[in-house]
Amino acid sequence: MKSVKKAFLLFILLNFCGILNARTREDVIGDADEYANLGWTVDSNNILDLKTYHYNEQSSTWTIIGSTDGIDDRAQERYNSATKQWDYSETGNRSWWPFYTGKVVDGEAYAFGVYHTTTMFKSKIEAVSEKWIAGKRDIDSLPIGSDYKGFAGIDCSGFVSKIWALNIDTNTYGLTNFSIKISSDKAKAGDMIDKVGTHVILFDHWIEPNKAAVLHSAGWSISSPAHVRRVIVDVATFTQKQDGLYYLNWATKSDIEKPYGNTNYEGKDYDNHHYYEFYSAFPQFVWLKNGNITDTVRVRIESGTKISTGTIRFVIDEG
Repeated sequence: MKSVKKAFLLFILLNFCGILNARTREDVIGDADEYANLGWTVDSNNILDLKTYHYNEQSSTWTIIGSTDGIDDRAQERYNSATKQWDYSETGNRSWWPFYTGKVVDGEAYAFGVYHTTTMFKSKIEAVSEKWIAGKRDIDSLPIGSDYKGFAGIDCSGFVSKIWALNIDTNTYGLTNFSIKISSDKAKAGDMIDKVGTHVILFDHWIEPNKAAVLHSAGWSISSPAHVRRVIVDVATFTQKQDGLYYLNWATKSDIEKPYGNTNYEGKDYDNHHYYEFYSAFPQFVWLKNGNITDTVRVRIESGTKISTGTIRFVIDEG
């Protein structure tokens, strides 16, 4: 059989803005693993502790006073969306807040609106003379008049911003300005799965159809009903509906924060508003014309990041 010559496009990365500055997909996943495997120990300086909670059994009432008790306040109170009231715990409920003094943790803490690298996070968490609070919910704020310096950690979009090596820290919407939308079958390691205004996940690989290995900074695990509040390796399962969109299936939901795609939250159906889309910040190659070496070969290169300089060359395969 006559040998057919095939032309393959090689794109030499010389000087790209953002993620494409001499970085590979392996680099992206490797850096993401560093966030997920970062080891640290919760110190008394890392818990938000300004209140003491006491339950009086005789009067069936709670007394809350402004003094420390060695327990993170976020483990002692939560708003119950079912009863529309606050629940309290004298000893601390670790399903409400997972960090307590002495706990050994793997994975940088999730902190809403915070963008600390692993190095920055460790320096703040391990500071002896300063008090940095590990983790932050979207409802948390720095107590006025306290000696806390701030919150330490990274949120979901900050995580992707750092992993993609963007020159800015942006939100779930801003990340779409550095990437282009792709179909799920084109997703590769280092791409993202994004629901603008809700949550973003870093894609690693497909385990099976509609089930992916992912990494993300999150309050809650996708695959199990666990309050993690850190960067984790996770498994994301999707349901593709008749509209062709992918809906992310969460194993649980928070009683104090809106879920990332669950239905029946406070009696409302959020399902139709929580589909996720796939994006890539890496160049996407599309062949516009097939042919042998005697033909003119046309290719379109799309990227969410601006190309400063680059070189295109063709290598001929004799196979």
